Amino acid sequence: MVESSGRQTTTSRGVVRVLTPEGARYARAGVAYDSAGGKLVEFRAWVQPSGGEPVEIDSREFTDRNLSQGELRSSLRQRQVEASAEPGSLFFYQSTVVAQTAFPQLEFEFQENELPVRYSRFHLIAPTAWDILPVAFAASPCRTGNTWELRDLPASPKVLPRLAVTLLPRNTDLPSFATWSDVAQWLGDRAESAAQPTPLVASQAAKVTAGLGTDRQRIQALGAFVQHLRYVAINENLGQGGGFTPAAAETVLSRGYGDCKDKATLLRALLRAVNINSWLVAINATDRSRARPEWPSPRVFNHAIVAIETESGLIYFDPSDPHSTLGALPSALQGAPALVLRPGATLEVTPEQPGEVERKITVYLEQDGRVTGRLLEASRGSAAAETRALLSSGPYDSVVSARLDAQLTQVTVKDEFPQDGVHLYAQFDKESRLALAGELYIWKPLLPWVPHRGAVSVHETVEIELHPGWMVEEMPEPVRTSSFSAAWFLRDGKLIIERQLRTPPGSVISVEHLPIVLRRLH
Repeated sequence: MVESSGRQTTTSRGVVRVLTPEGARYARAGVAYDSAGGKLVEFRAWVQPSGGEPVEIDSREFTDRNLSQGELRSSLRQRQVEASAEPGSLFFYQSTVVAQTAFPQLEFEFQENELPVRYSRFHLIAPTAWDILPVAFAASPCRTGNTWELRDLPASPKVLPRLAVTLLPRNTDLPSFATWSDVAQWLGDRAESAAQPTPLVASQAAKVTAGLGTDRQRIQALGAFVQHLRYVAINENLGQGGGFTPAAAETVLSRGYGDCKDKATLLRALLRAVNINSWLVAINATDRSRARPEWPSPRVFNHAIVAIETESGLIYFDPSDPHSTLGALPSALQGAPALVLRPGATLEVTPEQPGEVERKITVYLEQDGRVTGRLLEASRGSAAAETRALLSSGPYDSVVSARLDAQLTQVTVKDEFPQDGVHLYAQFDKESRLALAGELYIWKPLLPWVPHRGAVSVHETVEIELHPGWMVEEMPEPVRTSSFSAAWFLRDGKLIIERQLRTPPGSVISVEHLPIVLRRLH
């Protein structure tokens, strides 16, 4: 139920029938609530054994925790329960939550997980003078008045069916979102005052950019400065839109930390101090399918970045990602719907920026089958960011050794950050995996591909020098597909392998390590 003041009362009921021992793990429920601006009025759960009477679960079996463990301070909490339920039993629950919302929009998932659903219903009570604009995703629910329902939903759908509802209030101060421009205006109004360059902010901008001669150098330096501030989330006053309102730039600078919207706002203020304009950008960092043109809403975003105005156009930059350089968005944010918070905004798509990897591997096969070699690799763009993230997860030598599945004798890393480019050099040795096949040996000498989360272009050259006690008996035929090509050939007594890989975001490429047939000379 939605009241004219924006106060919402949500009652949820659910029933799960446990059919197998493995299905017992679905005998659980949880409810999120705002402990500051709202109230969890009721949350109860029961288990009914097959042929028996319902037994209510003791409230002491419920747990309560912060909804997000990554936030320093937040009033969002979740209460949950997990029941012990045997096959044939029923688990059911009921909850009621009261909350004050910043804007009248609601969402309902007809199917919350991979389980099949027999019956799912959403009923809305709203002021009669308000207009109701529903949008259904991945399903066509049956509507009767302000009730929507679906029946007999199959298990494991590719997309969970969902209903999104926008209410257009009348005679109230609550905002309404009929267009994406409305959303951009509302979000922008909440953020704009925080991005003003106070004297302290201007002094920091001057210090960071001292001696730099071009706008790109200044943008690069200020972006790197904000990237290195700690990421800490503090969400307060959520019922009045606090989760969409950044802290003032000077506050973030003084604290030395902030969340995504705080860091983006500080960068905007620093850029303003050196006469460079930018815009806050709302985006979803975990689910690019959430923001849809047909449903304008702030609810679909969970991240904030910056769009910087330059002579060549807007440059998107994520100051919360410590590994990406100017002009190279993280893979998860490429090709994703985004809203630049400027007048007349519409939902746009961020540019796709394939990362680049140039790799050369030199290998020597000893007479006893042992392999020694060296690796020289240069990565740029999103591929460089992924390499930085990989190398920051532990000591360089142990990370690279695990990746090569070899013993390292030397490793050197040169990172050009905040400019683009990571250069990796390593020397290694390892036991070769020679498989005896009669009088011949089968060898798969190629190193494993490093998986990339986004679009990437990889060019690799493998140069293999064989001990005189070995000779190449047979090489694979060249391979060429739309995304992968490989060729094997002899040059100056050495076996050369050229490989190229091009992948679009989200694709899965299976690359076979095709074998080389060797003969041992006596």
